[in-house]
Amino acid sequence: AEVCAVVRAFDSGDVAGAQRLHRSLGGIFKDLFIEPNPVPVKTALSWRGQMTSEVRLPLCEMTAANQTRLRETLDIFDRDAA
Repeated sequence: AEVCAVVRAFDSGDVAGAQRLHRSLGGIFKDLFIEPNPVPVKTALSWRGQMTSEVRLPLCEMTAANQTRLRETLDIFDRDAA
């Protein structure tokens, strides 16, 4: 919903609003790429029960430290979105 809001703001001519919304998502965008794609995305979705976090070689599961970092970022994002 938040990414759609960025696109809607931009499409309606509210470039400043789109930029503001985009910047507010910067932390989650950054942390979804702290390890090779799609590992962080699959990990986050698995925490929400939407898929497994299993990946095929040569990929591997996220490190514990990066899982902690991603979970903290998602918790902040969820809290701010509420």
